[in-house]
Amino acid sequence: MAHGSCLCGKVTYEAAIPVDASGKRRETHLCHCRMCRKITSAYTSANLDVPASDFHLTSGELKRIRTTHADDGFEFSILFCPDCGSAIYAEPHIEGWNDVVIIQAGTLDDPVEILEARPAVELNTKCRMPWIAKVEGAQQKEGY
Repeated sequence: MAHGSCLCGKVTYEAAIPVDASGKRRETHLCHCRMCRKITSAYTSANLDVPASDFHLTSGELKRIRTTHADDGFEFSILFCPDCGSAIYAEPHIEGWNDVVIIQAGTLDDPVEILEARPAVELNTKCRMPWIAKVEGAQQKEGY
């Protein structure tokens, strides 16, 4: 079970990170879209998809903002700590993604979990800053 929290520590969670048949933990994806930049205040966002049933808030409450994706037009919600503003996860409102939460990988508490969460894919590479290098071995997708 992985554990995570916001910057101020008032919001904490645990999540069962899926593993494949060989026991390898699910890898993260990087997203370069404008919305992820806004959410993270960074040039890219490191994300980890988990089934909603495997994510549990263990303390605190989250504030939710539902919005429309600026580039692709689908709706999603971002949930964050109302005190420090740390984005914890997103919920895409897209068919086939209704039971998924997209955890902001930087909120994981254990540095080893973050190191082991190597990006398997980069999304929205059409929006990647030209001076940011591709992640070696990661699948490259112009969209989602």
